[in-house]
Amino acid sequence: MSKGAESRSGRWASGRGIWRPGKPVKSASPMNAPLEDLLSLEFERLGVSLQPVQKAFFLTYLREIQRWNRVVNLTGLRDEAGIIRSLFAAAALWPLPQEEPGGRFLDVGSGAGIPGIPLKILHPEGTWTLLERSRRKASFLKHMAALLGLPGLHVVGADLQELARDESWRGQFQVVVSRAALKLPRLVSSCLPLMSPGGVLITQKGEGFEQEIAQASGRCERFGGDLEGVQEILSPWGARLRFVTIRRRGL
Repeated sequence: MSKGAESRSGRWASGRGIWRPGKPVKSASPMNAPLEDLLSLEFERLGVSLQPVQKAFFLTYLREIQRWNRVVNLTGLRDEAGIIRSLFAAAALWPLPQEEPGGRFLDVGSGAGIPGIPLKILHPEGTWTLLERSRRKASFLKHMAALLGLPGLHVVGADLQELARDESWRGQFQVVVSRAALKLPRLVSSCLPLMSPGGVLITQKGEGFEQEIAQASGRCERFGGDLEGVQEILSPWGARLRFVTIRRRGL
């Protein structure tokens, strides 16, 4: 494994990064070999070399998304290749701050667990809280957390504003991520109080993000945040991903 790939996919051989799941995830069976190869290929296109245990986690996750998607609208993607590329591998493109590998992360509007669960699999040191207000989706996330048995993976079934009003959550997170779940002004006003000084909010945005940034400028000033930048990343599959980063000012 290259040094760059090792830093992105975590430490597995020894030390704090090693996982001891409550319920061991089985290795891929021969029938899953094509999917395992596809997983490896798509992540390798991003410079990430998956360990066998990571592949097992992703294959289990893929199976459960497809199973639950029959009754809970987790994603519009139905084919394995689309889920692996657009949900799993694309999560590795999120520009997480390198100084916070073992920090506390919040995934707002996690839905099917994207990007929180793939990022937790890739970065085992961090502690992740998945926030989802839909009761059915939160049930899926709790099921996945129990099935994978990943230490430092928690699910909260609540609305973002409800969490922001709870004093016990104030200043708890170094990094907050949101995959286009909410408009930027609402994210700023609700997420900045949840972040520690110097923490960052990273949200994926589509067209019209400039207007959202303009609308959020007053909220940033009120809640002590600064626009750090807008980063565009072209994926190997031709998709253009846009990330807006806002940092909370230090005290």
